[in-house]
Amino acid sequence: MRDVDLRITHQVIVMKHLIKLLIISIAVIGIATPSFAGDDREDRGWDRDKKEQSHNSKKNKQLHAKLDVMIDALVVYPSNSPERFVDNGDGTICDHDTGLMWEKKDAGDGVQDLNNPHDVDNTYTWTSTADGDDTNPDGTVFTDFLARLNGVIQGSEPVIDDQLGGYSDWRLATIAELQTLLLSPFPCPISPCIADPVFEPTAANGYDSSTTRADDPIIVLGINFDTGHVVSGLKTTGHFQRAVRGGR
Repeated sequence: MRDVDLRITHQVIVMKHLIKLLIISIAVIGIATPSFAGDDREDRGWDRDKKEQSHNSKKNKQLHAKLDVMIDALVVYPSNSPERFVDNGDGTICDHDTGLMWEKKDAGDGVQDLNNPHDVDNTYTWTSTADGDDTNPDGTVFTDFLARLNGVIQGSEPVIDDQLGGYSDWRLATIAELQTLLLSPFPCPISPCIADPVFEPTAANGYDSSTTRADDPIIVLGINFDTGHVVSGLKTTGHFQRAVRGGR
């Protein structure tokens, strides 16, 4: 009788181990294998394996692409600075309050140098008239200015060494984001009306935002850094620009 009890006990232990292994296997398969719920096709053998491998490969590529975008969108702040605005020393400025990273301008001799996108004297158009559309974002601010900052010129692949700060997501600021650079709202007591000297040089003039005026699609909103007030301008007219990235 004791031998029978021992055999039963041994079988119970074995069964418990088998059940545990089965549960683990199911969990692993559930994580590693994509769901094909709703697919009533009878994929079998090698054909099904190829489809699942292809599906997994595509998902992995999509995941890596998303991670690349997420990593690229991060703004790194110097942790040892109590200041709101910090010059990173690489042509970029961090704003600890808003989470934005801004382009730093240079030159300021009153002469445009379009080969240098950071030249504070440069102006660019929001839209081009070549296609007969005076509303869409195809002007030199996008095809030249931002393209250079992002390391892309004339439809080429991005060149990391040419990207400002090593990032490829530079853009125009919204009107609200651009207003965060003002020392104070209109009327501003100084000109240029800029929140911090770290942003010098700044043209005491109108800078474009990415915001189109709601009642007129050929008009872009901007900030006049001479007085601090919101301005409107034709998208086909050249205006001053300052790029931004990141944000919360």
